[in-house]
Amino acid sequence: MTRIVFMVAIALFSSSAMASKARMQALAQDENGSAYIEDTRMIFLNPALLARQGDFANFEMGSSTVPSTPNAEGGMFRELGAVKMGIQLGRESNAATRIGIIETAMGFALSEPHNTFEAIVAGGGDMKWGASLLYGSTENNAEIVPPATAAYPNDKASTLELRGGLSKDNWHGYAHLDLMSRSESETAAGATDKYEGKPSLRLGGAFNLA
Repeated sequence: MTRIVFMVAIALFSSSAMASKARMQALAQDENGSAYIEDTRMIFLNPALLARQGDFANFEMGSSTVPSTPNAEGGMFRELGAVKMGIQLGRESNAATRIGIIETAMGFALSEPHNTFEAIVAGGGDMKWGASLLYGSTENNAEIVPPATAAYPNDKASTLELRGGLSKDNWHGYAHLDLMSRSESETAAGATDKYEGKPSLRLGGAFNLA
């Protein structure tokens, strides 16, 4: 009972310190974190910054399937010995964002991977380090989901992303490596829209002059 009360207390405490994705987008910032606003959302931009946070949980509600709408997601993070670890469920990957952009720009009928699982670990002394692994997949098959009304649309998508970062005093740097991003959807019997992205690397960082 004490553990349950403690978990609820963490969740309530974290809500006032965490910027939602909607708030980040309204401020024209990356929904995974900001170079100007340091809070718990920053760990999705640079996982090393988890080492600078206390124990917390986060929960966001909303649509989890509508393109261009921030997904519902949630997770829990806590100190375990010399490191801090946690998991986040439902976070949209960089690959999923690109698939949505391509779908809109090209008029394709692509599926985005929504069922994501991300594990994050961070630690260190003066120099903080962090790493994360995100995997997501979606598969819908109209032929096996009753009542089956047609042989299509059948669709599937998957994504795999690695992130790492360093942080010390007034600077931090990070790298995001997209290893896999695939999507295919049947648009008619015998016709399929397909997308397979090549591995990509995203680098970034910030230095606080003040």
